[in-house]
Amino acid sequence: MLRDVLDSSAAEVADLLDTTPTVVKGLLQRARSGVGERPPRPPAAAEQELASRFAAAYVAGDVDLVALLTDDAWRDAARAARARRS
Repeated sequence: MLRDVLDSSAAEVADLLDTTPTVVKGLLQRARSGVGERPPRPPAAAEQELASRFAAAYVAGDVDLVALLTDDAWRDAARAARARRS
C-alpha cells in the first residue's frame, strides 16, 4: 500500500518496516502476482475500521501511518508465508 498507493520508494518502505529494499520488492512482486487469483471477499468490519483510520490519519497528517499497520502487516505476511509453504 505504501509503495503503490502512497508512492513511497522501496527504500522508504524498507526503512519504516526495518527490512531491506530487496525484501520489500520481493514481497510486492509476490503480492502483485497473487492479485486476481482469488475472488475478492468483502472486507471484515475490523478491516474497514483499520482502512478508515489509516485514511483519516493520512488526510490529517498527524499520526505515524506505519504504527497503524505494522502489527497487522507482519502478522498477515507471516500467515501468507506459512500458507505458501503448505
